Amino acid sequence: MNPGFMIFMTLAMVLTGIVCVRYIRLQSSLTTYVNTISSMEIELQSLRAENDDYESRIKGAIGLENIKKRAMEDLGMTYASDDQIVVYNSDGTDYVRQFVSLQ
Repeated sequence: MNPGFMIFMTLAMVLTGIVCVRYIRLQSSLTTYVNTISSMEIELQSLRAENDDYESRIKGAIGLENIKKRAMEDLGMTYASDDQIVVYNSDGTDYVRQFVSLQ
C-alpha cells in the first residue's frame, strides 16, 4: 500500500461518513416534519368538528320563524304585493339574466 492510496481511502471514508451523517439528519428532519403535519391534521379535524358544532348551534338557535317575526313586527316589513312581483320566463337554463336599460 502506498501513501497516495491510503490518503485516497481516508478521504473516501471521511466523505462517506459526512454523506451518511447528512442523510441521517435529513431523515430525522423529515420524520419531524411528518409528525408535525400529522399533529396539525389532527388539530384541523378537531377545529372543523368544533366549527361544525358551533354552526349547527347557531342554525338551531336562529330559526326562520324568529327572523320572520322580528322582521315583520320589529322592523315593519311586509309581504310584496302583486304589483311588486316580476315574473321572468326561463329558457330552461339554471339562471335568468336580467338586463336593465339605462335610457
